[in-house]
Amino acid sequence: MADCNREWGKYEQAINYHQQSQELYQQLGQEKNVANQWYWMAVCNREWGKYKQAIECANQCLGLRQQLDDQIGIASSYNQLGRIHQAWGKYDYVSN
Repeated sequence: MADCNREWGKYEQAINYHQQSQELYQQLGQEKNVANQWYWMAVCNREWGKYKQAIECANQCLGLRQQLDDQIGIASSYNQLGRIHQAWGKYDYVSN
C-alpha cells in the first residue's frame, strides 16, 4: 500500500504505511527490514521535496545498515543520499 500511495503522489500516507511496517519489523527483530523502511521514507520525502526529512531518514537507514555490516545496503544508502542532495541542488555535498 505504501508503494501505491507513493506512486500516486500521496507521500504522507505512504510514509505512514512505512512507519507502521517499521514498527512491526522492529517488534519482530527484523533490523534489515527496519532499515529498508527508513530507506523508503527517505525516497518518499525526496520525491515530496522534503529534503531535510529525506536526509534524516537516509542517515537513519545508513547508520542501521552500518551496524548490520550490510555492505550492499550501505552503498544503496550513500546512493540515496546523493540523489537527495542532487534533487535539492546541493551539489557541493555530492562532490565531497
